[in-house]
Amino acid sequence: MTLSTRDNKLDELFEEDREMVFFSSKEELLEKIMYYKQHDTERKAVARQGWEKYHNCFNERIVAKYMLEVAFRLPLSEEYAWPTETY
Repeated sequence: MTLSTRDNKLDELFEEDREMVFFSSKEELLEKIMYYKQHDTERKAVARQGWEKYHNCFNERIVAKYMLEVAFRLPLSEEYAWPTETY
């Protein structure tokens, strides 16, 4: 299971407490750690769902395809899981 600060904006890509656990302070991080330490089934579910989302949406083939499409100014071939606006 991944715990991450909200500052890095990963909460725009992963569903909170379903695919990843987010915190805003050291105190909240400690609370979440203590909670999931006592709730093994929930912790494993969040870990599994986060792993599946990451490997389905951000694997090397998808990211490489996106990079080639952007580099060669091709139309995007799919709706990617991340913001795709380029400047």
